[in-house]
Amino acid sequence: LCYEAMALSLGRTFEPYIKNVLPHMLDRFSDTDTVVRTCARGAAKGIMGELSGHGVKTTLPLLLEGMGVRDAWRTKLGSIELLANMAHCAPKQLAQ
Repeated sequence: LCYEAMALSLGRTFEPYIKNVLPHMLDRFSDTDTVVRTCARGAAKGIMGELSGHGVKTTLPLLLEGMGVRDAWRTKLGSIELLANMAHCAPKQLAQ
């Protein structure tokens, strides 16, 4: 919840911190507690909604890592959902 509030209140100035925050949120997608998973998903979507084109390029490797390396299926699913959200926000940056 804190990450989501910071991203929404700071807007694009939160982007430099995404590299540090996103891996932790991806790990929380596979948490055994449903409340934790729901909060992580909401925070990640809030952060992704505020990304600039540069932010998309920065977070793309993190999402691809979440889809390929990790064993947890919920983390993979969350990474794919966030990638789909990014495709709607910045299709030109993802096409490059």
